[in-house]
Amino acid sequence: MSGFSNLVLRKLELKNPKLSLLESCTTLSHLKIIHAHLIRAHTIFDVFAASCLISISIDKNLLDYAAQVFYQIQNPNLFIYNSFIRGFSGSKDPDKSFHFYVQSKRNGLVPDNLTYPFLVKACTQKGSLDMGIQAHGQIIRHGFDNDVYVQNSLVTMYSTLGDIKSASYVFRRISCLDVVSWTSMVAGYIKSGDVTSARKLFDKMPEKNLVTWSVMISGYAKNSFFDKAIELYFLLQSEGVHANETVMVSVIASCAHLGALELGERAHDYILRNKMTVNLILGTALVDMYARCGSIDKAIWVFDQLPGRDALSWTALIAGFAMHGYAEKALDHPEIQQIERMWEEILGKIRLAGYTGNNDDALFDIDEEEKESNIHRHSEKLAIAYAIMRTKGHDPIRIVKNLRVCEDCHTATKLISKVYERELIVRDRNRFHHFKGGACSCMDYW
Repeated sequence: MSGFSNLVLRKLELKNPKLSLLESCTTLSHLKIIHAHLIRAHTIFDVFAASCLISISIDKNLLDYAAQVFYQIQNPNLFIYNSFIRGFSGSKDPDKSFHFYVQSKRNGLVPDNLTYPFLVKACTQKGSLDMGIQAHGQIIRHGFDNDVYVQNSLVTMYSTLGDIKSASYVFRRISCLDVVSWTSMVAGYIKSGDVTSARKLFDKMPEKNLVTWSVMISGYAKNSFFDKAIELYFLLQSEGVHANETVMVSVIASCAHLGALELGERAHDYILRNKMTVNLILGTALVDMYARCGSIDKAIWVFDQLPGRDALSWTALIAGFAMHGYAEKALDHPEIQQIERMWEEILGKIRLAGYTGNNDDALFDIDEEEKESNIHRHSEKLAIAYAIMRTKGHDPIRIVKNLRVCEDCHTATKLISKVYERELIVRDRNRFHHFKGGACSCMDYW
């Protein structure tokens, strides 16, 4: 434990011995017990004690509970306001960061360099460039435009929200660049699609960490420079840097798109030798790689070892079968009967909404009944059925397809989004399709 932490603990114990237990709280019920004791002992009215209770609550993502404590304090200090700005900056309700910022100003408190990185992060989370520009104006007004932590947050914000020119301007004004500064700017160029500028900056970096390598390798993969991603992975290894799961997802995906089975197997061996956790994301990438490269048996083996299965993992396997003429194998998989029953249920509901089926994209040398059966076994339909079967609520469903989505699947997915009130994001060979409320972002042109 650091000297600062010991100092805080000693001060907490002087205020009230129970406060020192805050550090070891693991549940909301524990916090409530200490909170109740502080109320009985009147310690809750001490700003220092209350700020510690609020900070711990926010660290445990108990934002609503922290807000209840906040309204019991007569004169909150800047530490408390900063805690809320920080807590809500990465939440589903980043607007509350602005609320607490404005409230602190109204109460006569002067922001510091810990206030603004999280206020800027809230702008990023909200996806509002206009709010980000206003926050930048506040930063300049209060004299923090030369603080490296604030500048780094601005580079990230402008990059993420698509204003690469402003991100570059802030980056060039940083007098003491650190690895976060460089990495944020590299990520910004990648997001804008300018991988050439990203690589030039990457090569100039005096120091790189694993995050930097991961950003550049994944940037190559996402922008379809698969050979460059593999090349950089080998450079990473030659410099003695150990890759992590995030890097390996990009490497495996690049091998898949290149059809480089031998490289993919070597990458898989690296994962096993380094005892990496083959989570659902990495496992699905391996399934997709083996399936694309024609090693169906290995794809099935990896699929069967997955800690769980979602729409993406099923899509990877089924699409792999379809690509190599083994579609019938997908129908032998243990869960396929449940998936088909789910699809029949979906089919019944969307027919009531007007779905009739379009066989135009099916093979022309088979009868209509067989055509209808074939279109209902398209990989994205089965993947959607699996996702609806395995997920609850209204979380978006994401599907990846290696071929152009057919007209019938497109029509069916629009109706599914309406009937089931679910967003579906389908990536086919040409583009992303965002289905919501019975419509698609492509406006039926793809």
